[in-house]
Amino acid sequence: KFQAVHSSAALAVNCFAPFRQRLSDLNLCGERGFKQLGFETKCPTGLNSTPPHLDLVVKKSDAVVGVESKFTEYISGGKQAVFRPPYQQKENQKHWNAIWIKEMVHLIKDPGHYEYLDAAQLVKHAFGLANTFRNKSVTLLYVYWEPINAGEYQNFTAHKNELAELSEKVIGARPSFAHISYAELWRAWETRGAPDWLKEHIKRLRERYEVEV
Repeated sequence: KFQAVHSSAALAVNCFAPFRQRLSDLNLCGERGFKQLGFETKCPTGLNSTPPHLDLVVKKSDAVVGVESKFTEYISGGKQAVFRPPYQQKENQKHWNAIWIKEMVHLIKDPGHYEYLDAAQLVKHAFGLANTFRNKSVTLLYVYWEPINAGEYQNFTAHKNELAELSEKVIGARPSFAHISYAELWRAWETRGAPDWLKEHIKRLRERYEVEV
């Protein structure tokens, strides 16, 4: 899967791997000074099951940012939220935030509410981050690819609208939730005075990933 052209995990690695040796240059969600960076990081929810894997987790002494990366997998739509019964048992929810639990309950009642956004996956990531990093400031960051001409297609617009809806619903939750496209992230890095190596890196990323469809 990782070697596939459309791999979202490969997109995350291609984007963030150079920061492993240059963590002082990484700015995510307004946070800097990260001390650790890891890919495909397990963040157990507290349930006796396979833990969610985040594409990227970066840490420092008082803060964590977990990144879920999306490439083309959301484009076709047809998402259906699924939560196994243990997620619904109150004794398993003690380290989860009430706002994210409320969104889970909503998705259980209306599993097809989001057509393009895999909101159930994000809820599970939120549970995993909350349980794994109980004493740190935690952010769940959703980073997604779009083609240059995304505005010409309804599914990309709908995806953004669904992200805005979820963001509104989970204001004040722990972990906090943020979202940004890869193109927006690269522009943000440039406007914050990117060092020369990062400017060259962004140029190569654009040559590979900024395309029309």
